[in-house]
Amino acid sequence: MFRRLKGLLGMQERPSGELVPATEAGDAIKPHQKRVFGTRDFHLGVAGTTNYGLAIKAAVAGQKQYGDRSYIHLVLETEPENPHDPNAVRVMSLDKATIGYLYRDKAGEYRPAVQHWQDQGKWVGCQAQVVRKGRDFMAYLDLDAPEAISG
Repeated sequence: MFRRLKGLLGMQERPSGELVPATEAGDAIKPHQKRVFGTRDFHLGVAGTTNYGLAIKAAVAGQKQYGDRSYIHLVLETEPENPHDPNAVRVMSLDKATIGYLYRDKAGEYRPAVQHWQDQGKWVGCQAQVVRKGRDFMAYLDLDAPEAISG
């Protein structure tokens, strides 16, 4: 059903040859497949959220709203084949829909820690504060420093 919805919304499917750690393509990420790290300060911004408004809207649907804010669980994934940045770290919903990316300077810092967990078949997970600004969304991650999550 999610694939059909993605097709109706015009969302891109992942390339079939791309490695998907810990789950099969199309599956939601299960709690035992992620390690959650956080400091409860929501300091780490997510780049590109204006490009992924439909995915963000779907991720916050059904979540309790606190004014213009809601809180969701997200996971990180390295994306070495990214044509814009080989150190890219993708931020995605538990249904594997892209929400955005870590900013380039932060991606370089977090990439080794995220890759460490990916190599073990786990996802780095965290909570995110999503703020609605008109028709756009901004997301801020509650994520420990890279050295705290490197395992």
